[in-house]
Amino acid sequence: MTKIVTLLSDFGLQDPYAGVMKGVIFRHCPDCQVVDLTHLIPPQNIWLGAVQLERAVPHFPLGTVHLAVVDPGVGGQREPVVIVGQKAVYVGPNNGVFSLALRHDHVHNVYVIQPGRQTPDQPSTTFHGRDLFAPVAAKLAAGLHPQEVGPALAEPLVQFDLEDLKNRVLCVDRFGNVQLGVHRERWQGGMNQLRLGDRVIPFHLTYSQVADGQLLCLWNSDGYLEIAVNGGNAAEVLGLASGQQIEVQIVG
Repeated sequence: MTKIVTLLSDFGLQDPYAGVMKGVIFRHCPDCQVVDLTHLIPPQNIWLGAVQLERAVPHFPLGTVHLAVVDPGVGGQREPVVIVGQKAVYVGPNNGVFSLALRHDHVHNVYVIQPGRQTPDQPSTTFHGRDLFAPVAAKLAAGLHPQEVGPALAEPLVQFDLEDLKNRVLCVDRFGNVQLGVHRERWQGGMNQLRLGDRVIPFHLTYSQVADGQLLCLWNSDGYLEIAVNGGNAAEVLGLASGQQIEVQIVG
């Protein structure tokens, strides 16, 4: 049985929040493996949390429990949920953070985490990652049936509008590479160049096919169209940021 729990959050590394969640997980599932995806999502940036989660989820074994906490609505009306997919289980707030990852899975059931069933009766109103999500994720990894956490979600999951991903910057990585919402598997037609404003950016297979400092676009390791600068920072050159709406034209 897979006993893997992944963690993604906007908690950063300065405070002990991520470590506290790990402590709770190990209390309830001492032999599970905990994998940190990232804790450096910008504060309250649900969109980027969803993007980074999608990038990671396909590479884990079936049955992995993915815990994501980018939760500006903590303690409010949004529901804490367990999403049971065909490939994985997802634990976190119902605020859209799982929107992109779920495009690669088939949702069977969604349950609302009810305080007192598998968690403290009176959880903190500011730290559901510790009091709701971590214990539930650990117990699920240890074999708890998802329906034991609470009732089924009565309303549809919160989802981002994914209709126009082509004209959105999904994310900018540490190297300044700009990932667009065009995926190789869903793209029909040729790919010779990309037009962004007055710039014409040639398509290549590798960074090294252009001179140092030159722009290019290519399919990246996640299968998405990426704008890069060989040896440089495309986001700085183009003035682009994660989540930004842009107008691009792809020439086949």
